[in-house]
Amino acid sequence: MTGTGGASAVGDLLVSPYNNLEAAQNLIAEHASDLAAVIIDPVQRSILADRTFMQGLRDATTKHGVLLIFDEVVSGFRLALGGAVEYYGVSPDLLAYGKTIGGGNPIAALGGRTDLMDEVREDRHHTNKYVWAASTTGGGPVTTAAAHAVIDILCAPGAYEHMYKMGALLREGITKTFSKHGIAVQVYGQGPLAQFQIADIPIVDMETEATSNYHLRREIDLEMVRQGIFINPMLTKIYVSLAHDETAVQAYVDALDTAVGICCK
Repeated sequence: MTGTGGASAVGDLLVSPYNNLEAAQNLIAEHASDLAAVIIDPVQRSILADRTFMQGLRDATTKHGVLLIFDEVVSGFRLALGGAVEYYGVSPDLLAYGKTIGGGNPIAALGGRTDLMDEVREDRHHTNKYVWAASTTGGGPVTTAAAHAVIDILCAPGAYEHMYKMGALLREGITKTFSKHGIAVQVYGQGPLAQFQIADIPIVDMETEATSNYHLRREIDLEMVRQGIFINPMLTKIYVSLAHDETAVQAYVDALDTAVGICCK
């Protein structure tokens, strides 16, 4: 009996270590005849894929005739207006975008090569060249209008320059704060994405991220709340936006300095 849903798909998945090109190349080559696609999140939480890794995946999937899919729920419209595709200069066969485009409204988008996207065209529904794809609120006018407004704002001159500048200031401020207190920290991210972990080794994947001092980080974040700063309690990532300026970034850094001083006596 064949089940449905995500749970039944687990047995059909192969998982390769993040940012390990050799492992991915070997896995793709070994299973190429059975692979439908390779899916990669170009930004795993706040951990960016290495440029060589991304290009290597494109080369390997092309060589073996396997689709390459970008999950751009995090990277889309954050790394650049063109997302990871623009940032890395690597084009996938299919990609998915998430809520960033909605400006607070619930929305997602799917895109890809013309020949693949043609498979879901409604005018083909009566042929054998049609793949059913639908959603309850797909194409809703309110969220679609919001997405157009967001894109207009992001297209404005200096928008990404501002977010990249604020992100860099935030990451620099975090680094200097922990250095001042003599505590080893790994600060990572790009553009408006930032994250830090209290760890001695570079963070390149979820395995190295798991070596960090989670409990101390949690204490610091809770103290930050008492200092008036609240961020994602899942400790996955920190975003800056066009609404954040140098004053806002400095407020975070000042609160962090206080919190670290209290929690790391």
